[in-house]
Amino acid sequence: MASFNANIGKINIGEENVIDPSHSPIIETVEIETITTNFDGNFNIEGESNLLPAGCIVAIDVDGKIKHYKDFVVDEEYRLSVLVNDVDTKKDSVANIIYHGIVKGSKLYYVSFAGIKLGYSEEIKRQLIKNNIYIS
Repeated sequence: MASFNANIGKINIGEENVIDPSHSPIIETVEIETITTNFDGNFNIEGESNLLPAGCIVAIDVDGKIKHYKDFVVDEEYRLSVLVNDVDTKKDSVANIIYHGIVKGSKLYYVSFAGIKLGYSEEIKRQLIKNNIYIS
């Protein structure tokens, strides 16, 4: 019988991380769908084209793929989650998200269509809690 011992990535749960270390999280790896925020089709935040930094709130569709969370209320087709680590949408085909756990509210945001970072709202908080993601 063959055995495999592979490290496919590391997640450091520390001060700079979005994960609150007071409760061990469950991390899910999901496929990245085309993610855009600007009408020209390019993700652009703080001059970092195609970068989704850790703490970005994203929507997961019924197929389990990341869609960019836009400034609208999520319907039943989507569930909200939070990126655990930085994702480059040009190079990465999957991303790590919180499936269950506690995240630091100071690290959370979403990006509007105009590429502006916005903090989470009470509606976003309610949607995250509904998906077993709590904010410290």
